[in-house]
Amino acid sequence: MMRKTTTRFLLLAALLAAGLLTAARADGAVQGMRTADDLRDAVLADDGVVRFEFPPRPGVWGDGHNWNFTSKTDRRSGRPHGCSGCTNGPVMVTMRVEDGAVRRVESQVGGGWPEAGRDLGSVDPGAAADYLLSLAERSIQGQSAEEAMQAAVASEAAVGDEIWPRLLGIARDRSRGEDLRSAALFWAANEAGQRAAADIEDIASASDDETEVQEAAVFALTQLPDGGTDTLLRLARENRNPRIVQSIYFWLGQSEDPRAVALFEEVLLN
Repeated sequence: MMRKTTTRFLLLAALLAAGLLTAARADGAVQGMRTADDLRDAVLADDGVVRFEFPPRPGVWGDGHNWNFTSKTDRRSGRPHGCSGCTNGPVMVTMRVEDGAVRRVESQVGGGWPEAGRDLGSVDPGAAADYLLSLAERSIQGQSAEEAMQAAVASEAAVGDEIWPRLLGIARDRSRGEDLRSAALFWAANEAGQRAAADIEDIASASDDETEVQEAAVFALTQLPDGGTDTLLRLARENRNPRIVQSIYFWLGQSEDPRAVALFEEVLLN
């Protein structure tokens, strides 16, 4: 029995040394987390830096520094144009936990980890998207919230009707920062398309909202499948905020729609 155990140990050691077998993590990381609560508990298990990764949706690329959301790739390299170092994943998230709460979030696609930390490995993409969105919704502010939201949108599981209503919820929440709300509007328009048009229009026309957020809503309308032209034409006639009207005129000018030209003639001649 002793000889058999020794032989097995030597074989395992040889496989580890050859890189053909991965040693179990010594830090107690949990693999196969299936829910946002599982992931949250694992992240908050100890203070310090913690990191995890998950597969992205198609069309999400990065080189460890820059993100690239595109379905167009170079025929030869198979990568986006001008991004020779890009890879299609994984999405990598680094967090700093202090006093049992997440204080900082950084995210990237591809590249190497920015710093050492407790490694949770590859986690379920649905659990990751759910957990990251919950952080952006209420737990963190500033750049960290934007990083969490972008990583959630990039998740392989962030497709369908579950994510965009939450993005609109962030965009409507005036307790969140302007930059975060603006980014949420952009992603909601891209995720939901025409289904989000009425909600985005409400934000663009809300006279008591921050002008920067209204401008972001106007831009988000241009990301809709039809370019949002009908809505922009209506807002151009109804909105009383000069900065918003100027923004609407700019995007209508980019549309080259004959109705936009007619509106400009009407405004200039009256």
